Amino acid sequence: MKLNMQHSRKRARHDIRSEAAKGIAPQFASRYDVNSMDWVTTANAVGNSQVSKDHGDLRAMLLAISRADPNRAANAIKSFLSDKSNKEVKNGVLTYFQQTDVTNQLIVDGIRESISHHNARGTRTLAAETFVKNVSSACLFEIVKKEKHVNNQTLTSMIGLTWRQLNGERDRAKHQIPIVDFVPLSPGPESSA
Repeated sequence: MKLNMQHSRKRARHDIRSEAAKGIAPQFASRYDVNSMDWVTTANAVGNSQVSKDHGDLRAMLLAISRADPNRAANAIKSFLSDKSNKEVKNGVLTYFQQTDVTNQLIVDGIRESISHHNARGTRTLAAETFVKNVSSACLFEIVKKEKHVNNQTLTSMIGLTWRQLNGERDRAKHQIPIVDFVPLSPGPESSA
């Protein structure tokens, strides 16, 4: 009896997926069983407007499936990308994030190289000193603002500062963070006399 109920639920879920696919892509879903097909890479480029429509459809489906729970949605995506049958999709997603990582790394490398260039032994010009201080302070601003602990060794290797410079710039970044005082919108009970 229990096995029969489980089979019945799986079948119902199968039918729901098929109906949902028909609603989003009626011509495609009427020709194929979306529950049992494999990915097919085409040579056709997909335009931005189609990508935008796909994004909207995927978001709506994911919100509905996860009941708008971001953790459930994230787990579904992780499970989806971990499935061997979705390897092509996973590779496409990884390629996108690797490109972003490469860009971020180029920026960090550029910061480190420029600080290293201006941190050479000897006397620096005022412009070079200002440059090093401003870039260093900018690199540390969010870390200090959010009170995150990042190992000094990690920061010196990423940014290219000496430990002494790093500690000085941490202090400088602290002084640049605006202090926001709480201002009540309405007078408190003690002001009504």
